[in-house]
Amino acid sequence: MHNFFPSFVIVDGFPDRRRNVRSSVADLRILYANQMQNLHSQIEGAAKYVPTMPGRHIITEMDGVLALNAATYKVDHAVKFVVLDDAVLVARRRRRRNNTENEKLVAERCWMLGEMLVLDFKDAASGCALWTNGFRLLTPYLEI
Repeated sequence: MHNFFPSFVIVDGFPDRRRNVRSSVADLRILYANQMQNLHSQIEGAAKYVPTMPGRHIITEMDGVLALNAATYKVDHAVKFVVLDDAVLVARRRRRRNNTENEKLVAERCWMLGEMLVLDFKDAASGCALWTNGFRLLTPYLEI
């Protein structure tokens, strides 16, 4: 009987397969831990919303997303979205009184992916402004 899942494969006299698989999983754990550590250092308060957990990692980051005032549809502020494997973190730039210090990102909201719905707006002209790539987040507690 042929074993389709061998515990190791002999290549040039050395067991190769399982050692590579174990080291790649360990490398991913280190990579994910480093991602979360960098996230916590870049965004103040991120550790409160998305603490480091085994397997939690960043999928993508979107900077420069504009948040609109719900009543007037005017730009309120720019935010940064960080999409993790299980949550979405929203951070905004802290306003400084003096311009000598660098602006720091502050965690504003976080939702678990299972608790939210993302709706896509159709690209269309609205008055004098052209809206492209718009989306709306629906959560149990808040609509943005």
